[in-house]
Amino acid sequence: MIHKSLRRTSRGHLPVLNITVIAAAVAVAAIVFAVVPNGRMLSYDRDPPQEAAAELKVNTPPIHPGVYAFYDSDNLSPVEYPWLTGGVIVRRWNQISAGPGVLDWSPLDRWIEREARVGKRVILRVSPHDGWWRGNNLDGTPGWVYDEGVPTVHLSTGAVYPEYWHPIYKQYLGEFIAALGTKYDGDPRVEAVEMGVGLYGEAFPGPDDPAWVSAGLSDEVWTAYVKEIIDDYAAAFAQTPVIFMEQFYPQGNFNQLGVTTDYAAQKGVHVGFNGLRAEDETAWSDGIWPSPGWHSPFGKWVMSGLRLGRFEAHNAFGDPALVYWAVLNALDSRATYLSLYQVDVTNPANRQAFDFAQQHLGKTVYDTPDVWIALRGASKGLRDPKPHNYTFGLTQNDPDGTSVALWKVGGKEGLFARRTDQNSGKDYMSFKIDGRYWREAPTSLVEVTVTYLDKGTDTWEMQYDSADDPYKPAGTVTKANSGEWKAATFKLEDAYLGGRQQGGADLRIHSNRDGDDIFHMVKLAVPSGPVPAPPGVPDETIDE
Repeated sequence: MIHKSLRRTSRGHLPVLNITVIAAAVAVAAIVFAVVPNGRMLSYDRDPPQEAAAELKVNTPPIHPGVYAFYDSDNLSPVEYPWLTGGVIVRRWNQISAGPGVLDWSPLDRWIEREARVGKRVILRVSPHDGWWRGNNLDGTPGWVYDEGVPTVHLSTGAVYPEYWHPIYKQYLGEFIAALGTKYDGDPRVEAVEMGVGLYGEAFPGPDDPAWVSAGLSDEVWTAYVKEIIDDYAAAFAQTPVIFMEQFYPQGNFNQLGVTTDYAAQKGVHVGFNGLRAEDETAWSDGIWPSPGWHSPFGKWVMSGLRLGRFEAHNAFGDPALVYWAVLNALDSRATYLSLYQVDVTNPANRQAFDFAQQHLGKTVYDTPDVWIALRGASKGLRDPKPHNYTFGLTQNDPDGTSVALWKVGGKEGLFARRTDQNSGKDYMSFKIDGRYWREAPTSLVEVTVTYLDKGTDTWEMQYDSADDPYKPAGTVTKANSGEWKAATFKLEDAYLGGRQQGGADLRIHSNRDGDDIFHMVKLAVPSGPVPAPPGVPDETIDE
């Protein structure tokens, strides 16, 4: 008997080569290769330790991740739009409250009942102010609150806002929040409640204007007000998840953003970001990022898996390519909920993006159906906090050192892409798998799918860390110059994937030095699903 010792190091080994060609049913053509025979962890800016993931599930009611239609006034049907999980509604405080203790819940109740009749979940928000729109001051504060002595703040735009931090204002808003909780906390139809703090419900009073300072508002005063409202919502909702929509006053006050978001998360409140785009467009500042990048409070709490994350689109996208990459951006940040405008939700051209979203929203590396990487770089001129790829359990070694970022090379996949560059010696793209997804699964196949641009007639090859060879060829793709995006799937039955390639990689794409190749995505799946070992399991020696 021959004994072969394999060090698993928080990985596993699977015990794969026949070749089949399959045409894709949707969006991309597919070439399937099958290979037949014989741990590392990402930092916690992405996914939590398994103990934390389990704790989150224990302490959170059953959730329904998915795509939610923002301002779902049309009561969209999930039969017609099967990727739709629910709807979001925003009502103003003064639409419900006619006087102290005089509350008419019908504007919310009617809408909730309509959504529930078609099987949809609802996310509620009651806003104190909805801004200045076409000459109209959309103040949500009830007139009787001003009558009780709350001063107004008049901005240079003509908009009028309440003095949020006034004791009378805080008293009546706090009483309303308590009543809101009494009415809807634990309602099985309500998925979550978004906090109503300031403009649009977000944690800022309104546009920057000298009038705020003249009225007595400062960083300290606003921070104290936001914390009080967080306390009110946390006390009012013991069962239904509450979402804090992070913002700051004045603009650029990133320290305050961190303070208030941390405070909310520590109170058990979840985190929302209003401003999802295909990529993030504002520059870095002092190493802290106001959008859901790696250094933001959103990243600290949501990307770590310690709190749920909700994204709301910055605006209607219109373009399916922008929708697609916005979805990937949100998944890169481990979103649970996507709140998108109806024009995008109802566009059938977005179905592929929404189907992909539904598979991954609310997932971590412990329960995702696959791990993947969408290859990209920030658009020229942007100092993007996510300057490289969007990832979900699969990362690229040294992206800029081993490939070239591209923009607008065709199709929604090609809004961003990466290619090899043999003239500068960039012949390989190498990838690492999160060891918390890849564990021993001895009866399962591993499938690796690579989406590439079929441009030119040259070749490229997939190599993987097999049980016998760290650089085993999985198959060679010969391009046909169709100009289409295609997907090549490699079925591996002897994958070891122990990080034995250069730089600790598990997979690599080789251009074969006969021409450059453009890639969109690499995806790896264990068809039977991930089989993670419990946390804390020591490395072991496996004899074969």
